[in-house]
Amino acid sequence: MIQRKGSHTEDKLLLLYAMHGLGPTTAEQLLRFFVDRDQMNYIDLQLALAELRENGLLRKQLHPLGVLYQPSIAGIQTLDLFQKRIPYSRRVSIDDALIGWRARFSHEQHVVHRIESLEDGARAVHLSIMEQDEELMSLTVRAPDDLRAERFCKAWSRNASALYGHILRTLSVED
Repeated sequence: MIQRKGSHTEDKLLLLYAMHGLGPTTAEQLLRFFVDRDQMNYIDLQLALAELRENGLLRKQLHPLGVLYQPSIAGIQTLDLFQKRIPYSRRVSIDDALIGWRARFSHEQHVVHRIESLEDGARAVHLSIMEQDEELMSLTVRAPDDLRAERFCKAWSRNASALYGHILRTLSVED
């Protein structure tokens, strides 16, 4: 439950502040970040995001996870001017969490997976490694059911870099 409710203006500034520290993030990632910190709920986040977008304070970037948002130049300038309006305790709470969440979100954006239902009831599990906007490797595996598809996704998330390295070494071996 959200313990402290800020004003709508404060929420928008807090959102810009967090996004500036987190780097590009999806709306879903922002929601997890703010709910975990007891800083903002879903509705307040969506309203603040919409208003920031409408006012040109955010940049959008398409990504396999969806749209990534980050402050635009105007958003950073706005934050610089009004950052002191965010209570110190809320800024410290964000700052304390940034490093861990930034690494987590970066991993999610570079090691991507999605599950697609097939006509026969099986699942196609699409696994990829991204760097910037470029797909470095993509693999699709057939899974017989949801449970196995989820296992594949979790294993991919844990082991993608090692698997990528192994595949590249194997492919690079000369005959």
